[in-house]
Amino acid sequence: MKKYVVVMLWSMAVLGICISGCGGGDSEGGCKPYQQPGVTLSVNPASVPADGSTSITATVMVLDEKCEAYPAGTQVELSLSEQTPAGAGRFSNTQNTISVSLGVGGFANTTIVSTVAGTAKINATVTGTTLTATAVTLTFTGLVQNLCAIEVTSDPVSIVGDGSSTSTITATVLNFSGEPVSNGTQVSFTTTEGTFTDSSDTSTTATTTDGSAQVTLRSDVVVDNVTAGITGSFTCNDSMQTQYSDQASVRFTPGVASDDPFIILAAPKDNVLADGESSLTLTATVYGSDGNEVGAGVSVTFATNLGSFVGANPVQTDANGQAKISFVGGQTGGSATVTASATVESTLVGDELVLRVVQIGYVEYVGADFTKLGVRGSGRNETSMVSFRVRDTEGNALANLSVVFTISQAPGVVLEPYQTKTDADGYARTILMSGIHATTVTVTATAKVGQITLQAVSPAFAVVGAKPNARYLTFACERNNVDGFIWVNATTKCIVMLADRFSNKIGFATEVAFMTEAGHITPSAVTGVDGDKMGLAETSARTGMPMPADVDPLVSALEDSYTVTIGGNVITRNPRDGLVTMIAYTTGEEDFVDVNENGVYDPPALPDFAGEPFVDLGEPFVDVNDNGVHDEEENLFVDVDGDGEYDGPNGVWDENTIIWTPVWMVWTGHLLEAVIEPCDGFAVPYGSSVTFDWSVIDINLNPLNVSADYAVTVEGKGKLAGSQPRLPLSDVDKLGTEIFLFKVADRSTMERCQEFGVDRDIMCYWMPVVSGFSYGVGGSFAVRGADADPENPEPPGAGTITLEVDYQDSSGKQYTTGTMCEGSFGL
Repeated sequence: MKKYVVVMLWSMAVLGICISGCGGGDSEGGCKPYQQPGVTLSVNPASVPADGSTSITATVMVLDEKCEAYPAGTQVELSLSEQTPAGAGRFSNTQNTISVSLGVGGFANTTIVSTVAGTAKINATVTGTTLTATAVTLTFTGLVQNLCAIEVTSDPVSIVGDGSSTSTITATVLNFSGEPVSNGTQVSFTTTEGTFTDSSDTSTTATTTDGSAQVTLRSDVVVDNVTAGITGSFTCNDSMQTQYSDQASVRFTPGVASDDPFIILAAPKDNVLADGESSLTLTATVYGSDGNEVGAGVSVTFATNLGSFVGANPVQTDANGQAKISFVGGQTGGSATVTASATVESTLVGDELVLRVVQIGYVEYVGADFTKLGVRGSGRNETSMVSFRVRDTEGNALANLSVVFTISQAPGVVLEPYQTKTDADGYARTILMSGIHATTVTVTATAKVGQITLQAVSPAFAVVGAKPNARYLTFACERNNVDGFIWVNATTKCIVMLADRFSNKIGFATEVAFMTEAGHITPSAVTGVDGDKMGLAETSARTGMPMPADVDPLVSALEDSYTVTIGGNVITRNPRDGLVTMIAYTTGEEDFVDVNENGVYDPPALPDFAGEPFVDLGEPFVDVNDNGVHDEEENLFVDVDGDGEYDGPNGVWDENTIIWTPVWMVWTGHLLEAVIEPCDGFAVPYGSSVTFDWSVIDINLNPLNVSADYAVTVEGKGKLAGSQPRLPLSDVDKLGTEIFLFKVADRSTMERCQEFGVDRDIMCYWMPVVSGFSYGVGGSFAVRGADADPENPEPPGAGTITLEVDYQDSSGKQYTTGTMCEGSFGL
């Protein structure tokens, strides 16, 4: 059996706390500069969202006056205090206190989550002592809400369409937190009629001061009433840089065309929400027969077929000849025909305006950037923008409407924001951010107008593994033993499986490559993305040239061998002459031990802290000569950095590298010998049993291929009386040797590493090592002589015991062979 050694370096320091060598302090037994005796409490991170799943990890460490770790098992009481408001924070047991046991090295961990936004302090006390830690503050942030908004108004809302009259357009702008935007924020304006005075065009920009920006609209010359729609928009300071808009109206009225008095009715917008609260201020300007505004005291009556007015009606004009009233749309959607009328100079005059009373019609899911997300830290589609749209009952976009987002229960998954307002086109967007666990999640958008609440639910998003981790890279074949020395093109299927650092299946198509020492293998395969095939790829290996390498016996492992002379050449054969090494490799991250359970690798920090333990991989290679290291003549390796040379472990944890793992298969040939011991001359007494050993080996002392059947027959005054394993025997699929993974400090001495404790080694290596040999196939059986009859004793008789072996190659040809032993019964 071949020995395969993969160099995998372990760095064993833990959590930023020096364990190795710290138990006894420095060489004089005191504390090192960065150590302090007593109870030390730390948290990572100090602030998390109050979503009930994202956790803070608290680590407590207890050292005595010499900075030696307190004994493992020491109890420490952790508690939360100064919770503002009440309920902010809870331990994993859902309580405000928890008891933890120190591990080797004097430290222990626990976690805290919260569903309430606020702060709390965490305290630690060694049970039964006065030793306490300095309290640490924890912060649980509120769910993010996007309160960006813009409101555009016009004053006055009606001007003469003479080409020179103006109206002041004001945009009031709020930022992500619902506060006035900072000075200098740019707002863009466009108009459907007229021009802006600063640009003499239908578009312009202005910057904010104290949360608002202003521009001046100049009328066109008109002969009929014309309404200008003025849109103001700005870019919100949310993570999506969402555009928000609002619109106001200005009515252009023609100059005096007759000697009759008249009224112009105008509104700042052409719509109002049917929520029972939203309102518009309507302005009726009354003109006399001379074309000038009337003075104060003219009574104007307002009427509508939908909605209502607030305040006294009729309304008296002011000194500018204007009567203003607040219109509320109510809670029923539709078109409101609003009129204003007055008696001027003994003539009844009026004007009419149609307003849309907007009721929510439906909320719809529009789409998302990605419907499959990689887990947090994978670097693969960790966020996805999710879009919804809100329309009114007539199918028009609803702008500036508040939309609240919620998600189905999914550990660690969060949204940003949880609330926003629709833009000018009715779109509301949020960002879905994955957690560390594979799960599915849906996003619900809820919008409300008055008494009507509507919502839409997205399809399920999948959060899946995205970056393969070396610990979970698995390579296996359906057969351990194939008849490669008998038959060419004997094919065996193999699979490779990928998972991330949290053991989630890799849900993105990932290419895996392969190499083999002997025969042929499909060079690459791509993992599936759904169902049982997620994170799994299939390949196949077949027998053919080249043959497995001829290797020397392992003296240290007491590997059995024999010599044979072929063509004058003396050849040494041993089980590893039939062993074939294959490797699978792909892009991913090196394995590490997440000591503080924060989901990420923590690099070196303090002087004696080498970072969290990790497995340091060299470039992938096929160890043809089985000596555990890459040799110059071994050209089956992956030159990851392209320098033309093989590179071993680099001493640092690699987040993006080539990860790999080996698998072994034995090629077997024809039967070399079948043995029964004792054989010729056996003697089995009547009424008694004798145990025999048997074995069958191929040319390299390995088992035969899986097609082999083994049986023992007895002729004469005896019978088979039991066997181990049970005979007849078939379907034996084995390598003929054992391989174990050891974590060692020294590859030459095979000294085992201690992961934790003051005497542990900092550097360790994973070594797949050939540790034992089980030559061929074999076992034992018992043969019992015929029962003796004292009154009629039988004379001894000759007999035979035969070991029969039947096997075939891939062509279906059957081979029958074995051995026969002659002896006697009744002796």
